[in-house]
Amino acid sequence: MKKMLLIAAMALATVAANAQWWVGGSLGYTFNTENDKNTDTKVNTHDFTIAPEVGYDLNENWSVAAAIGYNYHGNSDANNTGLFIKPYVRYNVIEFGPVQFFLDGQLGYEYATNAVNTKTNTFGLGVAPGISIAAGENLGFVAHLGQLGWNLESYKTDFPGAKSVVTNSFGFDFTSYSLNIGVYYKF
Repeated sequence: MKKMLLIAAMALATVAANAQWWVGGSLGYTFNTENDKNTDTKVNTHDFTIAPEVGYDLNENWSVAAAIGYNYHGNSDANNTGLFIKPYVRYNVIEFGPVQFFLDGQLGYEYATNAVNTKTNTFGLGVAPGISIAAGENLGFVAHLGQLGWNLESYKTDFPGAKSVVTNSFGFDFTSYSLNIGVYYKF
């Protein structure tokens, strides 16, 4: 038993010697205007996301991290707000000097509400490709483009007699709208 504890302690010390904490996150804002020529109406939509995160490099190839964030989507007619948590495991696929290409295996949960009291719970599981660029010894930038994954969404409105609706989806999204850019600091 003592030998097993000693081996476990040595393995943990080896991992911890190469490990490094980092903090960072992403911030996003989109403004969109739709002009409907048939009804002569104009709708301005605002999307805002803030997602701070903390991570731990286990070694040169593996990291664990989690992002906690807030989403807002709104226009003059309605708005939607949500809180989410996305823990993930990162595997660095290949490195070229200060540039690393990686895959993030993500598990996520989001709770959202809107102006008509619809409450939504979303669970997701997916893989997101990304690129990291070191801008110095401790500072770097990261970008994700899209995701391949599965989502389970359940929502219910507070209207009398309303029932829950469940949506189950699997797919991929690699459009320009799915670009996410962030910054991190290692210490």
